[in-house]
Amino acid sequence: MSWQPQPKYDYAQLQSIDVYDASGNKIGPVDQVLTERPSGKHYLLVKGGPLGIGSDDYYIPETAIDMVGRDRVVVDIGKDELKRKGWTKPPTGDWMS
Repeated sequence: MSWQPQPKYDYAQLQSIDVYDASGNKIGPVDQVLTERPSGKHYLLVKGGPLGIGSDDYYIPETAIDMVGRDRVVVDIGKDELKRKGWTKPPTGDWMS
């Protein structure tokens, strides 16, 4: 069952929550939730690497969120697939955080 977010309030709750891939591997914590203007699309900026520090930043679109629990966000693809999809680069567009 995929996540069905409500207004901005729900996105604020994702701040600092750990993100896991479809196989249960930890990707890292949510650093920011970015919103594209004017479409309103949301992306999670996830800090990868040890303790959320490192060169692996991921920009995960909200459409990849499979589940949001009390202490985790689960995305519907594997960590390696994030890199193949190019989600290590910021999306183009006009953004606000």
